[in-house]
Amino acid sequence: MPPPSPPEHPDEPTPAKRPTTWRDVHLWQIQWVRDILAVLAVIGVIYLGYLTSVVTVPLLLALLLAYLFEPLVRAMGARLRLGREAAAWVIILGAALLVVVPSILALGFGAVQGIRAARGTAQNVDWLLKSVEQPDDAVLRATSPGGAWSGLRDWIVEQDARRQEAERLHREDEERRIAAEQRRIAEDLRLSAIKSRVAPGDRAWPWDDPELVVSPSGVRERVWDAGLPPPVADPADTEATPPPKAGLLYEGVMWGITWVRDNAEQLGKKALTTGADALSLVVSGVTALGMTLFGGFLTAFFFYFFCTGYGEVLRFWEGLIPERRKGRVLDLLRQMDRVIAGFVRGRLTICAVLVVFYTLSYGAIGVPGWLLLGPAVGLLSLLPYVSGLGTPVAMLLMWLDTSGTWQDAWWWTIGAPIGVNLLAQFLDDYILTPRIQGKSTDMDVPTILFASIAGGALMGVYGLLIAIPLAACLKILVREFVWPRVRQWAHGERNDFIPLSRD
Repeated sequence: MPPPSPPEHPDEPTPAKRPTTWRDVHLWQIQWVRDILAVLAVIGVIYLGYLTSVVTVPLLLALLLAYLFEPLVRAMGARLRLGREAAAWVIILGAALLVVVPSILALGFGAVQGIRAARGTAQNVDWLLKSVEQPDDAVLRATSPGGAWSGLRDWIVEQDARRQEAERLHREDEERRIAAEQRRIAEDLRLSAIKSRVAPGDRAWPWDDPELVVSPSGVRERVWDAGLPPPVADPADTEATPPPKAGLLYEGVMWGITWVRDNAEQLGKKALTTGADALSLVVSGVTALGMTLFGGFLTAFFFYFFCTGYGEVLRFWEGLIPERRKGRVLDLLRQMDRVIAGFVRGRLTICAVLVVFYTLSYGAIGVPGWLLLGPAVGLLSLLPYVSGLGTPVAMLLMWLDTSGTWQDAWWWTIGAPIGVNLLAQFLDDYILTPRIQGKSTDMDVPTILFASIAGGALMGVYGLLIAIPLAACLKILVREFVWPRVRQWAHGERNDFIPLSRD
C-alpha cells in the first residue's frame, strides 16, 4: 500500500475530521445547545443594557431621534444646502430653545400654580369640615370662601337635616309598630285566658304578676296550641319600615369628609414633617434635575454622531441580515418603516400641536393650574381617545375655584371644558391627522381601539405607546407570512400552516 501523498501546502492546517456520532461532538456543537446559548446571549445583552441604563437609555433615545429627524435632515440638505453636521446643530439648538427652555419655565410656573391651588383647596376643605360639624356657627359662615364651597356646605347640611328627620320618623314608626305588637300579644293572652284552652297544668294568665315576661313567639305558640285563630292586625301598624337611605352622592361626600376627619391627625403630622424634610426634598430635586440634564447632554451628544453618520448606522444594521434573505427582510423593513415612521412622527407632531392648544385653551377659559393640566392632557393625546379624561378634571378644578369671576357660572364650568375637548377632537380628527399622519397605519378605528386596550392591559403605559405601531407591524407579518401559509394549507398544498421553514 503506497504511503499517503503529502499536502501541496505543508503550512496549511489539515481540516478537522467531522464527527460521525453525538458521542464525538462537544457540548457547544449540539444545535439545540447553540440555540439556547444564542437566546441567553441576547437576554444577557438586554440585561446588561438595563444595568447600564444611565448610558443606554440616552443612547437608544438618541438613535430613535436620529431616525425620526432623518427626513428633516434630508430636507434641510436639499432645500437649505446644509450639511449633516450643520443640520444636527440646528436641531439640537432648536430643541433646546423651543422645547427645553419653555418646558422648564412652564414647569416652574405650573408648580407655583399647583402649590397655590393645593394650599387653597386644603384651607377650604378644613373650613368645610368645621362648618358641617358646626352649621350654626356665625363666625364660620362669615369666613366662607364662597362659590361652590358654600353651596356644597349648604347642600351637605340640608341633606344631613333631611337624614336626621327621616331617622326620627323611622324611630316613631318603630315605636308604633312595637306598641301594636304589644297590644296584639296582650289580646292573644286575654283570649287564651278566657277560653281556658291552654296546655294542661298551666294556670290562667296572671294579669297581676309584673315579673312574668312572655315573648311574642311564646305567646303565639300558646295561642296556636289552644286552637285559636291568630288575631288580624293592621299591616300599617305591625310591618317594620326599612331604615331611610341617603343618596349615593351624599354618601360619597360624607365618606370623603369622614376620611379626612379620621386622618386629620396623620395629615397634620405629614404637614409638620414637610418642613423638616424640606432640605432632603431640595437635595433630591437638585439631584433629579442634575441627572436629567446629564441624560439630556448624553442624548444630544449621541444624537450628533448618529445624525451625522446615519448612513453608517444603516449599513451596520444591514450587515447583520443574512445574505440569502436580505432582499425579503429589507422589503418588510421598508413596509414597517413607512408604518412606524408615519405614525410616530405624525403622532408626535400632532401631540406637540395639541399640547399648545390645550394649554392656551385652558388658560383662556380660566382653569386653575392650566400650565400643568394643559400639557398633561396634550400628552395624553398620544393615546387614542384618552385626552377626554381631562374634561372632568378641568370641570372639577373650575367648580372648586373661588376667584369670584363670571367664569364661576355653572354653565361656563360645564360648557367651556366640553367645548375645548370637542374643538381639540375636531382639530385632531379632521385637520391634523389627515394632513400630518394620514393613513400610515392602514388600520380602522375598532382595530386601533382594540390594540390600545390590549397593549395597556398587557404592558401598561408602555403598551399603550407601542400598541398601534406594533399592531401595524404584526398586520404586515400576518399578511406576508401567515395568511399565505394558511391558504396553502387550506388548499392541501402544505402539511401545516406554521410560517416557519424546516431549513
